[in-house]
Amino acid sequence: MASRECLEEEITPYTVNVQKWKPLAPTALSESSVAEIGDALLNASLPVIITTYYGRDPAAVTELVALSEKLAIPVIEALPAYVNFPHDHPHYMGNQWSGPLEGKNAVLDEADVVLIIDCDVPYIKTVFKPQETARVYHVDTDPLKTQMSLFHIDCELSCRANSKTAVKQLLAYVSKDLEQDVAENIRSRTDDLRSRHEAYTSKVQSLCGVPKDDDRITPHYALSVLRAQLEPHAIILSEGISNYRPVADVMCPTLPGTFFTSGATALGWHGGAALGAKLAQPDATVVSITGDGSFLFSLPENVHWMSRRYNIPFLTVILNNRGWKSPMLSAMAVHKNGYTSQMESSDDLHVTFDPPPDHAGVAVAAGAGFGVIVKKASELEAALQKALQVVRQEGRSAVVDVWLPKFNVGDRVG
Repeated sequence: MASRECLEEEITPYTVNVQKWKPLAPTALSESSVAEIGDALLNASLPVIITTYYGRDPAAVTELVALSEKLAIPVIEALPAYVNFPHDHPHYMGNQWSGPLEGKNAVLDEADVVLIIDCDVPYIKTVFKPQETARVYHVDTDPLKTQMSLFHIDCELSCRANSKTAVKQLLAYVSKDLEQDVAENIRSRTDDLRSRHEAYTSKVQSLCGVPKDDDRITPHYALSVLRAQLEPHAIILSEGISNYRPVADVMCPTLPGTFFTSGATALGWHGGAALGAKLAQPDATVVSITGDGSFLFSLPENVHWMSRRYNIPFLTVILNNRGWKSPMLSAMAVHKNGYTSQMESSDDLHVTFDPPPDHAGVAVAAGAGFGVIVKKASELEAALQKALQVVRQEGRSAVVDVWLPKFNVGDRVG
């Protein structure tokens, strides 16, 4: 921000030599740190990598894939904010969102070495964590999290370093000739990881089937229909909140730079983010996936007027459970035996939207070219096809408001 007086001041034109304003050079791991972490990975029975925002530099992802493949290291995403690792890779073991819904991750349970890289909350100890004997290493641009209170990860070594640089260093270190027992362990682990990944993808696919009841659209089914109509390089902006994990699982992003979440605690990010993403990548199909509460927070009348005014078309898909589900889940997580958990209906907590707003109608009134409410699974595919046609061919934004079953006290997904 700047004051009006400063902005109106007349100054003598000048130029800036951009060669004198280069970004800071990336920091690297010390030689001793590379050796300690590298030896731990080489000699581990089952090493695991956990990350959240490693993929903020899309060019870095190939380095992480190479390290994973070199030593057969499974990768878990914790609250992923980017494409940190291709979701279709056989070493990808899924994503965690720090809640009781996810339960334990078998790979993390068995790991004897854990490398946490670019991650704020790798696990919640009361829900899931590595075994007590596991050796944990932490590499981050800010391992102390100086802007966070009460942050600490029990680890053998914590290092401040640029993640891409650090991974390249580790890859170079472990690329030496391997001892026979190490090589055999890696080969055995490779087959095991493939089986684990297939089990993970099979579970996700089993949830994506056509609902038996046409009036009860599941989030997994809705997302699978959407994914089938998108090209791999489409940009996905996820603010699904209580459906964060289904979005990450079903949309299965594979290309770096095509999946983003807000990475912050405030809601309503997806609307403005869609405008920015489309301006940055005008040839890409941009899709915002949001809950109905987050849609309200995005100031949709402003967003869709701007989209129309400046010709910035994108698709919004609302996973509408008709209320503030996530605040209810948060209250229940903190107060397991409290007032919230004793209620028979979410309506008693005043966190539902009944009757719900016409979100699609609001967007159309503000400037969107198409908006529709979908209450039946059989109508979803045609609605999404029409919406994407409006976005891609007519250059107008579209909103598809998908009604999921109305949530109730104790519901965890959808």
